[in-house]
Amino acid sequence: YSWRIAFESTAFQERLKQPYFGFWALPTGKISWGEKVAEAGARELKEETGLVADLRVSGLQHKIDCNQNTQTLLEDKFFTIIHGTNPTGELISDMEGHHNEWLTVDQVLQKEKVFRSSMVEIINLALEQGFGFLEGTHYYDDQDY
Repeated sequence: YSWRIAFESTAFQERLKQPYFGFWALPTGKISWGEKVAEAGARELKEETGLVADLRVSGLQHKIDCNQNTQTLLEDKFFTIIHGTNPTGELISDMEGHHNEWLTVDQVLQKEKVFRSSMVEIINLALEQGFGFLEGTHYYDDQDY
């Protein structure tokens, strides 16, 4: 499992390593063995962005990635969606493997490479009260993966 964190005013990351070099997305990270989801979210948020926030688990996403030419399965992942409020700290702009920026959803959707197929749904799910579920298959070309 991994996690994604969404804020009302959102910190987005540009990925600077493969797979998905140059793609913009919400910050993500991995859950360590035996670690609770909210603890992993708080730890990774601090490590990846320099921020601390009030966090709430708001959903789960099942993301299936396939090669658009061959239809071959590339990755099959689950993301826990976490909503953050009241962020404090200074956003770290550049780290090994990614670049962070505060952007609106409209601004990030103007980027050349962005996970458009699920970005708006993830943010909407994060902002809703309760717990939601997203599932979908997404296709990428050989240069992206």
